[in-house]
Amino acid sequence: MSGARFFGITVRIVAWIVAMWATSTASVGQESTRKIPRPEDVVGFVPGTDRKLADTAQIEAYFRALDAASDCLTLTTFGTSSEGRPLLLAIITSPENQQRLEEIRLNHLALGT
Repeated sequence: MSGARFFGITVRIVAWIVAMWATSTASVGQESTRKIPRPEDVVGFVPGTDRKLADTAQIEAYFRALDAASDCLTLTTFGTSSEGRPLLLAIITSPENQQRLEEIRLNHLALGT
């Protein structure tokens, strides 16, 4: 298996794990009228089903659905892959911290000086 192929599979697995975590925690402690979508509602099958693996487009669609449904997740495109696909960053935190992302980023940068 080539390094690029391995990296792509690893990114998909990590993205799927984060998506599953976001689904289970995005509404914890939050009163919201919006319903957090289940992965199977977006990709069409339950994750972990034998011989089923979500492709990049399905994972992206799921993250976009989470972003639309939750005020605990912000989805940002930070670049483009060598294959022309968007590179996504999912920031998962409380709604209060979502409002302070720039302040948190600046504080993080100050730690390095």
